[in-house]
Amino acid sequence: KGKAVNNKVIDYKAITGQKPRIEIHPKYARPVGRWSSQFVREVGLVARQHGPLTGHDWGKVEDDVRGPLHDRIMDKFDIDMHLPHVKYVVDKILGERLRGFRCILNSHYKKFENDGVARRHPYDGLAQEKWDACCDWFGREEFKKISEQNSSNRQKLPTNHCGGLKPFVKYLEESVHESEAEGAVPKTEDEILNTVLGVRSGYSKGLGHGVLPQSSKRVSSIQLEEEVQRRRDEEGRRGISKEKGRGS
Repeated sequence: KGKAVNNKVIDYKAITGQKPRIEIHPKYARPVGRWSSQFVREVGLVARQHGPLTGHDWGKVEDDVRGPLHDRIMDKFDIDMHLPHVKYVVDKILGERLRGFRCILNSHYKKFENDGVARRHPYDGLAQEKWDACCDWFGREEFKKISEQNSSNRQKLPTNHCGGLKPFVKYLEESVHESEAEGAVPKTEDEILNTVLGVRSGYSKGLGHGVLPQSSKRVSSIQLEEEVQRRRDEEGRRGISKEKGRGS
């Protein structure tokens, strides 16, 4: 399977000789206008194809790693990355897309009985060397400790389970595939949270009710990761029960 590309943006540049202009409104902290959905899609593609797939915290990613990602985005779009609020939003979308993709990769890794088998089955479209690096990360003590801490946090955080019977991680995976579909409108992490965990009431000064403060969004982001693990554990237990049922 070849790399996904953003044909609408490529065609526009080829025909007009110009790059689509992207505006990011400082109040709404997201791209607006005709090319906004294609922009979010392109940032997602850059994150998946060129971003660091190991590690947990985008905030710790150095500028020498972020810089080439920014350059790839500016190569496709006319955007003022020197503006602080623009750079913040672009980095936020990059971090969200990477976090969601890593979650999907870890779910794929856990489908297999051991590390050796998992390495022989890289995630669709991911180069073997990148998949090996992910497997190395999933097996490290640092990753395991963070996962254990997440499991502990899961017991402390209230959640509104609105995912239905569909495995939770499928929502993330489908969102990624939507990002790669021509003409699709990609969802932000907050929109995925609202879809799967349910809309949480909140109040932000200056924005009114119905808008989550940033602190609440950080909690929801943790809930997203915890809910993925919870659903994965439940699916594993159901699978074991079914196997036992067949064997009896």
